Amino acid sequence: MSCHLPTDGFGTVAWWGFTPAIDLIPLLPPSHNTAKEIHILLVGVSDLRHVIRTLGTHLPTYKYNDVTFHFYIAENCVEVLTREIMFSILLTEPLAVIGLQERVELYLELLGNLHIRSQTFEYLKAVSNKLINLITDLDEMHIEFPFIDITKLKFKERDQIESVLKFWRSDDVKFFEASSLWDKRLRGYLSNRYDSKEGVFDWDFNMKMLEQTKLINGHEYCVWRSEGLAFNIRSDALYNTPNRSLASGVIIRRHGEEVKIRGYWGDIIVGPFICFGIETNKKELKEKSSLPHARSSEDISVDNLTRYLHQMTSHTIYKESIEPMKLEKVYEVSEDYEISSPEAVEGANAKFNKPEDGIINLKSVFHFLPLSSPGDLPNRSKYSELFSLAYFSNTSLHSLVPEISEIMSPDGVLVLESSNYLIEFNKEQHSRYREVMTSRAQTALFELDELQTGSGNPDHFIYKRNMPST
Repeated sequence: MSCHLPTDGFGTVAWWGFTPAIDLIPLLPPSHNTAKEIHILLVGVSDLRHVIRTLGTHLPTYKYNDVTFHFYIAENCVEVLTREIMFSILLTEPLAVIGLQERVELYLELLGNLHIRSQTFEYLKAVSNKLINLITDLDEMHIEFPFIDITKLKFKERDQIESVLKFWRSDDVKFFEASSLWDKRLRGYLSNRYDSKEGVFDWDFNMKMLEQTKLINGHEYCVWRSEGLAFNIRSDALYNTPNRSLASGVIIRRHGEEVKIRGYWGDIIVGPFICFGIETNKKELKEKSSLPHARSSEDISVDNLTRYLHQMTSHTIYKESIEPMKLEKVYEVSEDYEISSPEAVEGANAKFNKPEDGIINLKSVFHFLPLSSPGDLPNRSKYSELFSLAYFSNTSLHSLVPEISEIMSPDGVLVLESSNYLIEFNKEQHSRYREVMTSRAQTALFELDELQTGSGNPDHFIYKRNMPST
């Protein structure tokens, strides 16, 4: 299938989500209260943010000690799927190898920075090398990473993942000249406005982004729009290595032939700030300032992710060991958690088999589904009425087919993203999206749960089963 090169701001690949991370547990139907296994379908989430917040919120609680969460993850792009496999490994590296601070930094850099530190690239290469050896050896994969299930992927898809991993580990910059590719996207999108791009970025921030959130700093937003650097966590570090995990290909027709062109085909107008960086209860992180380096979405992202990852990995409540008003770029945690500072690459190469090595018990399994999902799932009897909750992103609404009701439990819940943060949309497009969303949910026999969804302009719409009477 051929396509035109993307000239809009969203591109053709969603590398990150366009709504804040949410805790999925309160949305589950009543039947989950006594269940020992909870099955959740996630379509087009891009970045595991909802998994992180859900597990990071509830793993420390006694109630879920005996519950296993099964997250079934479906994407329509092999590069995005490969990134999620990589993220799932990063999130569960042994504690003795990658400390909390480094784990947070690696995640955010790989998530949303066009350029990363050399240490981060070494980690990406090491993970790639390890996965290349395991992607075709499912038995060894299960031994190394029992929380990752790739058995449902087709042989062709595993081959494609292997190809992506081989590209990631390459040192040859010429195959992904990130700065040049970003600039080309800007030129294509801005056209004759390119020479005044700083003014365009400022306008988009003040007239569009601020309508949705006041917690993104204008300076950090404009830096990201200009050069693709979202998280400058270590201000004294060099972010000069292309983040090859943000590369993907599009198929175009040239002289009658289909040609795949690799480039950066993701979002260049919203940014990865939405995922973890626009919600906080901390007063000091909400302080407004016009200074370039004032409190920012980056600070909020680091703070939230630090808490979630601590609670995921240690199963204990996160306690800060720093004074709130003296929050710095470098974060520490409670006394029962020791931050280590090894080279990141060691985390991907080492094997750990002893409890004292800090093996993480995630109490969950990530099931990675074929690219044809979820449309094919209703055709498989093992998925019949399996899922307590199904989540569809705003970039995957087209995948919400009527047959989806067949794989939902009788009291299953459907969660759909709003288009609030798709700032390139005008009012008519937002309205049209809402109409399509409502229609697809109703066709799949779901009706809006107004109590769970809430009033106003929510980020997520919650639907409950609307089974016809017999």
